Amino acid sequence: MRSRALSTPSAVSIPRAAFSQVHLGPVSFAGRAVTVRTTRYADFARWRDIRLRDRRYIEPFWLTSPLTWEERHTEAHWIRECMYQRRTLIDRRTLPLSIEVDGEFAGQCNLFQVDLESGTAELSIWLGSHAGAHGVGAMAGAMVADYAFDTLGLRRLIAPVCTDNHAAAHTAKRGGMTREATLSSFLDVGGKRRDHDLWAVTADRVPTGGLIELVLASAGNDAPKQAVMATTTKHTFTPSPPALIGLPKSRDAKVAIARFFIGFPRRLLESHPGTAGPDLLHSTGSQATAVALRSSRIADGSAWRLSRRHTDLIRPVSAELSAPILRRIPLHANAFRIRSRVALRRTSALAYALEVAGQPVGTCELRGLDPHHGTAELHVVVDWTNPLVDPSTTATGVELLLGYAFDVLRLERVAATIDAGDARAIEVASRCGLSREGTMIGAELDADGNPVDLDLWAKTSGRS
Repeated sequence: MRSRALSTPSAVSIPRAAFSQVHLGPVSFAGRAVTVRTTRYADFARWRDIRLRDRRYIEPFWLTSPLTWEERHTEAHWIRECMYQRRTLIDRRTLPLSIEVDGEFAGQCNLFQVDLESGTAELSIWLGSHAGAHGVGAMAGAMVADYAFDTLGLRRLIAPVCTDNHAAAHTAKRGGMTREATLSSFLDVGGKRRDHDLWAVTADRVPTGGLIELVLASAGNDAPKQAVMATTTKHTFTPSPPALIGLPKSRDAKVAIARFFIGFPRRLLESHPGTAGPDLLHSTGSQATAVALRSSRIADGSAWRLSRRHTDLIRPVSAELSAPILRRIPLHANAFRIRSRVALRRTSALAYALEVAGQPVGTCELRGLDPHHGTAELHVVVDWTNPLVDPSTTATGVELLLGYAFDVLRLERVAATIDAGDARAIEVASRCGLSREGTMIGAELDADGNPVDLDLWAKTSGRS
C-alpha cells in the first residue's frame, strides 16, 4: 500500500483549474488509447447518439423521470446539465469529465458532491457499449480516482451500484473498490426503487503505483506498463479557457442558456423544500415518562450544549449517501455524505428538541431531507448522564420522528451511521426498526486524523 497523509486540503489550496481544465492520459490499454478530460459543450452530438443507441443498457439503471428517453437527450437538456455542472464546478463541488477512446467521445466519468474538507466524493461512470469491453471503464475510473487522491487530496470515493447491474459491479471491483454494504430501496431507477450495493475505496488502501497500475496488472498488460505509467502520471490542467465556458451559438442553445439563468431563482427555492413540521410530536404515557419532540427554544441552549459534550449517538451518513442530484449509472460511483454540511448541498433539515418528562435531554433531526427522492438522514444526540435518558426513552423519541417521516412526509428511506462499538446506539437503532446494512471503511477521520469505520443503518417505508 502506498503511504499518504490522511489529512485533507482546504478548498482554497486546490486551484480552480484542477476542476475546470483536466486532461488525463492517454493510457494505452487493451489496444485502445484511453483519455479522460474536461467535458465540452461540443460533446453533445456523440453523447446523444451513444445514449439513444444504448438505451436498453443504460435506462434500467438510470434515475426514473417523467420525461421520455428522447426528451432527456435533447440539446437543451444537455446544455442545462452542462450549465449546472459549470455552476457547481466553480464551487469545486463537481468534476465533470468525458472519456475518450481512440480520440472519440465514448462516455462520462464524473465526481459529484466533492467535499474537500472531509475528503470525500462520489464517482460515476457510464460508457458506450462499443467501448466498454476489456476493462476500459475500470481504467477510466482508475485514472480519475488516482487524480482525486493524488491531485485533489481526497481520501475516500464511493459508488452505489444497482444490485442487478452486474457489469458495473465487476468494473468497480476491477477498479480497486470493495463492496461495503447493500442499501435497501436506495434509488428509484428504471421505474422502481431498487437496492444498491455500496462500493468504496480509500486512499490508504490504494496499492503502491496507484489504481491505474492495479487495472493494468489485472489485464496482464505487463509489457507496456512502464511506458503507460510514464504518460499517465502527468495529471495536467492547463491555463487555457475552461471547455465548459465556451458557449454554443445556435438559437436553440441560446434559448436554453437564457432559460437556465431565468429559472435559477426558482430552482434555488425548490432546492430548499419546506420542512416545517408540527411544533410538537408526543407519545402516550404517564407525565413522569412522557417523551416528546418539540420545536427548539432559546431556553434549550444549556441542555443542547451539555448534550454536545457527548459523542453523537446516531449520525447522518454525510456526503456519501446523500440525496442524488446528478447520479450517473451504469458504472455508478456516486458519493455518500460523511457528516457533511447540509447547507452546501442545498438540502433541508427538520430538527426537534427531545424532551422526557418535560425536560430537554437532546435533539432528534432529519438532515439532508429530500422529499423529491424520498430520502433523509437521521441525527440523534442525547445526554447519557441525565437519569431520564435510556435506550427506551431515546428510541421512543426517534420513533416519533420516523413515524412522521414515513407517514406524513412519505419518505422511502432514512439512513444513519453508528460507531460499531456503541452498544446503546445499536440498541436504539434496533428498537426503532433500523437494520444494519454494512460497514463503511474509513468513513470519517477522528480528532487526530485517523480513519474511523462506521456501520450504516437504515429503515425503509416498505411501500416499494
